[in-house]
Amino acid sequence: MSEEKKKRGPMFNLLVVAGVGAAVIVPLVALLLWLGIPAYRETIVTRNESVAYQTVKTVATAQQAYKDHLGRYATFDELVETQLIEPVFAGERPVLDGYAFTMRVTPPSETTPAFYSINADPEQPDGWFPTGRARFYFDSDISGVRFNRERQAGPRDRPRE
Repeated sequence: MSEEKKKRGPMFNLLVVAGVGAAVIVPLVALLLWLGIPAYRETIVTRNESVAYQTVKTVATAQQAYKDHLGRYATFDELVETQLIEPVFAGERPVLDGYAFTMRVTPPSETTPAFYSINADPEQPDGWFPTGRARFYFDSDISGVRFNRERQAGPRDRPRE
């Protein structure tokens, strides 16, 4: 063995192996992240949209049960108080899984029947980590949850299949 190789010792060999390993591993990890993060984000968006859609349907069922018993529709707080929906929906604009829910309630009068509508809109529809893209709508006068991907959904939008 040459005198120079003896001076380097085993630590030098370890550093060379570690350097070569890092040169291979770091780009491989970067590639996996580059490919995996968009897929992960898309999975989250799809899941959040499914939860929001299902939640709108659940609130619609709760509203019908409330109206059957009391003759009018309820606010989120009233539905929570009667235990028809979970306490997470307390307040005027509850947020669940990246979606904000808003509800408008009109009591019955001599000339108009009771009415309610609910919207579910993603808190962050665009950007690096969107919470959802579809916006949902339902009211007491329609059948089928409506959706729109460009703007807040309303009664004239098409039903989700």
